[in-house]
Amino acid sequence: MKNTTIENRSELLFLYDVKYANPNGDPMDVNRPRMDEDSMKCLVTDVRLKRTIRDYIDTSLNDEQKKGNEIFIKEIIKEDGNTASVKDRIRTVSKDANTKNLEGIKKFILDNFIDTSIVTI
Repeated sequence: MKNTTIENRSELLFLYDVKYANPNGDPMDVNRPRMDEDSMKCLVTDVRLKRTIRDYIDTSLNDEQKKGNEIFIKEIIKEDGNTASVKDRIRTVSKDANTKNLEGIKKFILDNFIDTSIVTI
């Protein structure tokens, strides 16, 4: 019987300390801070934490370090001043992958972007 224990497991502790700021505004509530009603402390969602980590990686690595560690989910401003859509991003990545084969594009994305993974259910 195959051992199903998770190999290469790691954990990450991310400390987030903000004072006199809005760490995670709620767009459904005029961008007011998200609050825990019981403790009256600000909440920071997992989505905000992921964005913070992605932005840190994207801005702190030099071009050589970014090879294989690019960020897929990020804001890209096109030449016309508009933000690139997901379709635009995939088109660009498909050109970089130099293939139109879906499996080739998936492999390229997994090999080159640190914030992507394949989940099978």
